[in-house]
Amino acid sequence: MNKYIKINKSKLFKLIPTKLKNTIKSKIVWYFLPSDIKKNIVCNSVYRDIHKGQRCFILATGPSIAKQNLLKLKGEVCFSLADFFLHPQATQINPKYQVNAPHHPPFDDQIVKMEINGYKNKYNNNTIYFFGHVPYIHSFYSVFKNNPALRLKNTKYVNYWGAVFINEKNYLKNKIWDICGTPFICKTVVFLALQLAIYMGFKEIYLLGCDHDYLLKKLLNDSFIDNHFYKDEQMVEKGLPVPLPDYAYNSSEKFFESYYILWQQYRLIKEYAEIKGQHIYNATEGGILDVFDRVKYDDIVFYDENNCIK
Repeated sequence: MNKYIKINKSKLFKLIPTKLKNTIKSKIVWYFLPSDIKKNIVCNSVYRDIHKGQRCFILATGPSIAKQNLLKLKGEVCFSLADFFLHPQATQINPKYQVNAPHHPPFDDQIVKMEINGYKNKYNNNTIYFFGHVPYIHSFYSVFKNNPALRLKNTKYVNYWGAVFINEKNYLKNKIWDICGTPFICKTVVFLALQLAIYMGFKEIYLLGCDHDYLLKKLLNDSFIDNHFYKDEQMVEKGLPVPLPDYAYNSSEKFFESYYILWQQYRLIKEYAEIKGQHIYNATEGGILDVFDRVKYDDIVFYDENNCIK
């Protein structure tokens, strides 16, 4: 009898429309989020269109970014990603926003603490931190809660617990772009930065250091190490992990599937942004990300504090 009930419950659940199931799921997730996280997330509304019509630069950590003179970015609105604080020009640039996706293994508390100390040493008190939140045991939220002395000023959270992937059916729905709710899953930390930049109203969004050239390494049967502007030895010296992409562990079939999905999701992000009158440009030197219009970093015009061309 119990077996019969379980089977019928399972069949009944499958009959519930996906939209309703997602609504139920999101309400359950929101209920169990800590109250301080919920309050923090709701307050993200102050960032809606805060930079409307302006331009910004998203600084990823691909090897190519080491070839570019980033000092031109001083005074520009920049989003630094993940471990960008290791860049020798990080302090001079002093990004307005630092962005991190939810941390999961192999990251642990020790690694999170080292990253936090890196931010404190390289950035000033004006930097605003956006941490993607999923209740992993070693999340930034849990480290801050257990170590009050480590808390960073201007810390914000974006909830990804219960999030869904962006796809052809949902990418035009404003709900999955709402950083006050639960935006779509970050397949890469670049996604979180793009969600923020679009929400903030930037008209021009430039990507740097988004090489995404694991595919070339796969085809050449090359090593998956040294995929950042810093050498892996720097990571080891600081006690940080050397994370390999998911692709490194996959069969060729899964590898190509992951790449296809990543490219597809980038395309949907581009299409949504363009509908809103916002444009994403790839100013990365090299790399294989061909979804966005390419521009040469050296061709971008920069101005100093006196409005003179640098």
